[in-house]
Amino acid sequence: MKTTSTISSQEIDDLVHFTMKEWNIPGLGLSVVHQGKDLKISGYGVKCLGEPDPVDENTVFQICSITKSFCGLTINMLAEEGLLEWERPVRDYIPNFALKDPVAQHEITLRDLISHRTGFPGAAAESFRLWWHTGRSSEEILNRLSQLEPLHPFRAHFTYNNEAYLLASDVCRRVSGMPWKQYCKEKIFKPLNMTRSSADYAFLSQEKNVAKSHLNRLGHMQLIEWDNWEGLPAAAGIASTSVDMAKWLHYCLSKPAVMEYTLQPHSYIEPEGLFSDFTIPMCPIFFHEQPIANYGLGWIMYNLYDRIVYLHTGLIDGMQSILAIVPEENLGVCVLTNYSTHLGAVSILNTLLDRALSLPDINWNEKSKQAMHEVAQKISFDRETMESQRDKNIPQSCPLEAYCGEYIHPAYGSCRVTKHQDQLQIQVITKDIGILKHWQGDQFEITDSFATTFTPWIVDFKLNDISKNVESLCVDNRCFRCSFEKQKIQ
Repeated sequence: MKTTSTISSQEIDDLVHFTMKEWNIPGLGLSVVHQGKDLKISGYGVKCLGEPDPVDENTVFQICSITKSFCGLTINMLAEEGLLEWERPVRDYIPNFALKDPVAQHEITLRDLISHRTGFPGAAAESFRLWWHTGRSSEEILNRLSQLEPLHPFRAHFTYNNEAYLLASDVCRRVSGMPWKQYCKEKIFKPLNMTRSSADYAFLSQEKNVAKSHLNRLGHMQLIEWDNWEGLPAAAGIASTSVDMAKWLHYCLSKPAVMEYTLQPHSYIEPEGLFSDFTIPMCPIFFHEQPIANYGLGWIMYNLYDRIVYLHTGLIDGMQSILAIVPEENLGVCVLTNYSTHLGAVSILNTLLDRALSLPDINWNEKSKQAMHEVAQKISFDRETMESQRDKNIPQSCPLEAYCGEYIHPAYGSCRVTKHQDQLQIQVITKDIGILKHWQGDQFEITDSFATTFTPWIVDFKLNDISKNVESLCVDNRCFRCSFEKQKIQ
């Protein structure tokens, strides 16, 4: 065990209050456990901006992708029960299992799914359009997954993906005889007395002491509905409290075997590659600026001054979280917030790790501010670059009515273009409707849309060379690029 120091309760409070003010975070839940004791379990701020109701230690937050660490444990529990094998092909558990990549379809295992080495598109790129704001059920998403083109060859790259965890949870359902969220309740929540934790989306509306979701949209905070992850509960569907997450931290720290299974073969994470599709720089700040990180069955792992840190971040619309444990020091920290997107939570986490482990003093808040500034500069530069390459003098080829219609992709579904008054509107898979403003030629930019928060979305209509009729459209925002075929009117 290395040298550790303690940080007082007041120092923690001061750090949290300062960081929340710096990042405009409405509400925050904090759990800090050390050497088998609760060092700090508390709530800060308010559940809803503009309202006085305070966050306390029992306020429910969506924990986002920290859920994946629970999923990894449930799969390992099933393996220990002899109900499944990590290295056995998924097709042995799911009849008629199908993927576009025949090699992946035949060989993919649960370890591949949980370690993000499937070749599926990244979470913020193409694949999230299978479910994001669609209201699709788990079954619907799984059926569409078979039509999804791979982004990389099987086992060739680490690509963070949520649908892989849906597949893993479906295997859990088939071998255990109960839905994953029920299995998680029976095998984890109940034994640990996590009474205010659930992977059931309905739980949020049933509880009164719940944090509301707030989104940073183009520099302005807005209150939004809770992000519905009912279709992918094992990827990011758990909601919990600071009290319950402290119990989870204690459990992970008191059971070495819980963490040992993650040390089996896993995926390497390039320092700049984990969340390259996202709009905030998850690396290297999220790895304490360490040069190498790995992903092992629901946990990110990196070495911090000869100590292994197990970590997972979480980010959904309106909620953001981060959790880390250092088994060698019996130290665990979990930060839950009701605001996205920011780097305040990781600033708190890294500062607490530094203080508890007697590491060199680093101003993580300033580093995080600089990182966000660099992202803003990049977004601005990308926009300026696109504008410089644009030729506004190239006219559109058709009247607006010619672009209207329904466009279909076998995996993502329907994309609709309609005319409203003197402009085009587009609905890309979700219920979200954007305005199409002419960009150049037969290209239009999606504006006034939730989906266009950070980067420009360009819709490029493709015309038949002979008939000049519109045959398809391609939606492109650099992360998501996909073509939809226009449906013929019967």
